[in-house]
Amino acid sequence: MLNEPQRRAVEHWGRPLLILAGAGSGKTRAITTKIAYLTERRGIPPRAMLAVTFTNKAADEMRQRATAMLPAAAGANIRTFHSFCNWLLRRYGARAGVDPSFSILDGADALSVLRDAAGGGWPADELKAAGELIARAKDHGLRPRDDLDRLDVPVGVPLADLYAAYQEHLQRSNAMDFGDLILRTIDLLSTEPGAEIAGRFQTLLVDEYQDANRAQVQLLRLLAGGGAYVCAVGDDDQSIYGFRGADVGAFLSFPDHFAGAEIVRLEQNYRSTPQILAVAQSVVEGNRDRLGKTLWTENGPGPAPRLHELPDQEAEVRLCCELVDREPDLETAILYRMNFQSQPFETAFRRLRIPYRLVGAIGFFERQEVKDAISYLILTVNPADAVALRRALSTPRRSVGPKTLQRILSAEPDAAASADAVSGTLFDVGPSGVTAVDRARAARGSLPARARAGVGAFLELHDELCEMAEHAPVASLVAAAVERSGLAAHYGRLDAVSGGSRMRNLEQLAASAEAFGAGRGELQRFLEAAGLHDAGRERDEERWAIRPVTLITAHNTKGLEFERVVVTGMEEGVFPLLPADRDGADQAQRDLEEERRLFYVAVTRARSHLHVTCCARRTVFGQRRDQRMSRFLAEIPDRLLVRDAAAPGLGEEAGDFPAGAEVYHDDYGSGVVTRRWNNAGTWFVTVRFATEHEASFALRYAALERIRS
Repeated sequence: MLNEPQRRAVEHWGRPLLILAGAGSGKTRAITTKIAYLTERRGIPPRAMLAVTFTNKAADEMRQRATAMLPAAAGANIRTFHSFCNWLLRRYGARAGVDPSFSILDGADALSVLRDAAGGGWPADELKAAGELIARAKDHGLRPRDDLDRLDVPVGVPLADLYAAYQEHLQRSNAMDFGDLILRTIDLLSTEPGAEIAGRFQTLLVDEYQDANRAQVQLLRLLAGGGAYVCAVGDDDQSIYGFRGADVGAFLSFPDHFAGAEIVRLEQNYRSTPQILAVAQSVVEGNRDRLGKTLWTENGPGPAPRLHELPDQEAEVRLCCELVDREPDLETAILYRMNFQSQPFETAFRRLRIPYRLVGAIGFFERQEVKDAISYLILTVNPADAVALRRALSTPRRSVGPKTLQRILSAEPDAAASADAVSGTLFDVGPSGVTAVDRARAARGSLPARARAGVGAFLELHDELCEMAEHAPVASLVAAAVERSGLAAHYGRLDAVSGGSRMRNLEQLAASAEAFGAGRGELQRFLEAAGLHDAGRERDEERWAIRPVTLITAHNTKGLEFERVVVTGMEEGVFPLLPADRDGADQAQRDLEEERRLFYVAVTRARSHLHVTCCARRTVFGQRRDQRMSRFLAEIPDRLLVRDAAAPGLGEEAGDFPAGAEVYHDDYGSGVVTRRWNNAGTWFVTVRFATEHEASFALRYAALERIRS
């Protein structure tokens, strides 16, 4: 099943190896086969093998495919970077001063800690920007004491002090964010015991290496220090996550980081037609920072890629409706550079009853109601987590406001602190040996009556959940937390008013816990799974009777493929989207090259049909403006694109009644065209009227009048 370059990659051994795998070239097949090969042919014990990637989905797929080839491969350590670090720290972290009961904070909770650590007075957008700078510092492997100027810190922002205060508060709450998981593992591996730990891995395999940041590269180099064989798989032309800290320079420098490295190129594409590959290749070749490869395929030719030059985004939406209407069973994805571009498509599809799914909505474990429920469970294993305590005391309402929370978390366990002793920040919690729950007990007696009752009810529930955690199934513990905390009643009332689905999400949380057993160890496993979800990448896919259209940003298409792809908004300032405030020609060039790689990723998602659109006018961030065609389209030779402004074969009569057009009929009133088709040279339309009545008409005979807005 392997082509010759794939076979060379699988059988390679000895010196470090970089597998340069183009889009659709079978990289997953190569790396999973290599796992089985190393076990069976090279005699590497599975437990001595570590394979890391970036999403749970990718890790699960790698594990399943490797074990399908060789069941013994199930013993290999196949994880995401963060899952591996979590695994290592909970087992060996005590050697580097890590309490193994630590909590993992997602982006929202980390920002909450930062807000309170800052002591107030920060505008929300500035604080969020500072939080992103701290996250980037961690991606670069930088600590508060290091030189942070390389991060382009705005003048007047005390980033080092803010970073240091944030880390202190995290430590006192025995909590880590995602960046800390990597950095604390680096700390562990940098010790003498850490070198011994790294030595247990004889083989290191890294998938999607182009997405690695500098801290992750440092981690890998420490792991490889014990003499392990290193194999990385990736594609520099698909490095599109610079805004998350991914460093394409680390990929390009693989031979420098791992001396004597060899490169094997996988260039045969199994996904797309030759015409689609030619379009992608013609643009990405404009980048100077790439190792270089040329995709080719044995697939037969398909329809010519089409460029649609349109007057405005309304015409862009109508075109997409037409494409779907013409071939509704063709798997279709509409791609865009920025999230706001989905709104016109959503509106039109709802009106026309075209089924669609919007990819990139908020993930399940990021939802407020889910995080509220989990906070009660976190406190049973990590009572020092002040973020979880604030959530638990705040929802449902217990008459505990911000000032009362300050009093609680400033209280001494031997006696409640007076109001005069209250600190200026919520997370100034004193000695690290005192937990947040201890302080709630200490403060309870000094609180106003209503707050005292609310905190007392919480503490009773906390004690009950702690007792249950010793023996009860995790699913029962989740159900008890939701019901007895009052969350069920609280969110049930909200759902009744808003028609929301918060209670269904809480029920789903309990259902997801059914996969776990009973006792504190299983609860810890459940909380780790919840904390290590792929933030922002969870998919809530609607199930439809017919194939839905996928609305998705270009970034979110990574790893996906579709029969037909429409890349919309190919205009300067939209795609490419280039920041106006970048300092220096080098940074501007790096930004442009990443945008070019993003276009390459978008185009290579298509298997057979590719459409690209650009508009002369578009509303961007609320402003209607004239647009210029994207420079990327000028880089594509004319012979590779058919320029098209309307669907072929449409006469003037049919062209006036596209899907989505508002019409009026003397007998039925106003309505919307939901479908247009041609039969034996005659154009027909189906109209859904305001009365919900649907009727079809032959346009040459129908008394339909187009309503112009």
